[in-house]
Amino acid sequence: MLALQLSRAGRHASLGLRALSSSPQRQLQLTDKCVERIRELNRRETASEKCLRLSVEPGGCSGFQYRFNLDEQNDMEEDDIVFEKGGAKLVVDEASLALLDGSTVDFEETMMSTSFVVLNNPQSGSSCGCGTSFQAKD
Repeated sequence: MLALQLSRAGRHASLGLRALSSSPQRQLQLTDKCVERIRELNRRETASEKCLRLSVEPGGCSGFQYRFNLDEQNDMEEDDIVFEKGGAKLVVDEASLALLDGSTVDFEETMMSTSFVVLNNPQSGSSCGCGTSFQAKD
């Protein structure tokens, strides 16, 4: 999996390898089901390529919650890190990545719902029963 950082110069965006000297390299894993679902969503969208954005926000019953959005690939911010696997792109801002490092992103289909989920987050000290929020390790 390739990790890229996007930098902006006015309206023009360019991709470059993430600088490893300024901070330790962080990792996220995407399951095959996650990759296939992102690719499927892109096949449905005819206007432009989309990427899955994952962020961590304050909230939920345990302190932090995961948020997934489908974003335009050209709507990247300076601190965004792009993880790519099999043509599917997952975008995470640096602050969120610090709370997600080492996690796996999956897509689950149950009788009750279909959703992207974060699995095995080593940065989580505990999580709520429904799995949508977590408390960060001290």
